[in-house]
Amino acid sequence: MTSHSHTLDPIVVTGATGSVGRAVVAGLIQAGRPVRAVSRRPDRADLPPEAQVVAGDLAEPATLEPALAGAAQLVLIALPDTVTEVVEQARGAGVEHIVVVSSGAVTAGFDTTYNLLVEQVVTASGLDWTIVRPGEFATNALLMWGPSIRSHRRVVEPFPDQPGSPIHEADIADVILVDLLHPQRRGRIDTIVGPDRLT
Repeated sequence: MTSHSHTLDPIVVTGATGSVGRAVVAGLIQAGRPVRAVSRRPDRADLPPEAQVVAGDLAEPATLEPALAGAAQLVLIALPDTVTEVVEQARGAGVEHIVVVSSGAVTAGFDTTYNLLVEQVVTASGLDWTIVRPGEFATNALLMWGPSIRSHRRVVEPFPDQPGSPIHEADIADVILVDLLHPQRRGRIDTIVGPDRLT
């Protein structure tokens, strides 16, 4: 296995233009770490100039070769159809540690065919790993409720009294950053939710 210094080698972030990925990229830059941000549309990524934006698509693992070359760590968004090939590419490129962005639904037993499959491939890979299972993203409410609020000034919700513990995407990114920057957190599976139960 290739030995990396963990201070100079790039960290590859898939999903880099999403709400969590953007915060991870910004946090790594702030920590002084070199970042390769993977985007299907690099010309539209709109990421900080310190980030090296690289074209790539998890659905087409061969496109990730330039991003993974010489990288020490990988932040992996779940895509079960190609995860085996992506992990093989990462191993071949010398990646030592993968942080999987999974789902709290795995912990609850509701997800057995999507994120869980990605976790299983990564944990069986022989590479170091950490798994982050966030619960409901806080900004999902904007996507679900925003249009009806703007158009009709109302929210349509079948179970308004059902509590949830939404977590802000910046908090998810903070956990991923700690997992990347502190080797003692390898081998962990963390389910993270927001601080309050809300209806």
